[in-house]
Amino acid sequence: MTSAKLKDGLIALGLYSHEADAIEAWASAWNDYCAEAASNSLTMLPAALVPAKEAMMAAMVGLKVTGSASLQAGIIAWWGALPPAGTFTGATAITPPPTLSGIAAALSPVFLSNRGKSKADAVQAVADVLHTQNLGGQATFPPPVGPMPIL
Repeated sequence: MTSAKLKDGLIALGLYSHEADAIEAWASAWNDYCAEAASNSLTMLPAALVPAKEAMMAAMVGLKVTGSASLQAGIIAWWGALPPAGTFTGATAITPPPTLSGIAAALSPVFLSNRGKSKADAVQAVADVLHTQNLGGQATFPPPVGPMPIL
């Protein structure tokens, strides 16, 4: 997972007339960004992305009104829907990053400061915040391995 990968996914987003289409696009970009995640030298299993994306989309309803709060809710739901053994082979638990509850607060000033910036610069600023807030998750494996960072 890299900020650059997330930026690439977000920059490809268009303008959407319907909230559901925007949510689908955001969730797809997030899944693409997270698909490269690894823990204990294991890559994320693609099947884990399906329930995570569905949970994210359900939690983001209201995006056009609540903006950053909906993004935060979606990302928290995404992490909460990851099935441990289905995310990384042998994992017994997935612990989300401790900073997820600060996403909306971290994004609000970025959204304000993005006015007048190029799309590339604005999207990079959003991707940087989301990537930073998304660091710190762990996958727990049976002993002797134990908790390992998700990178």
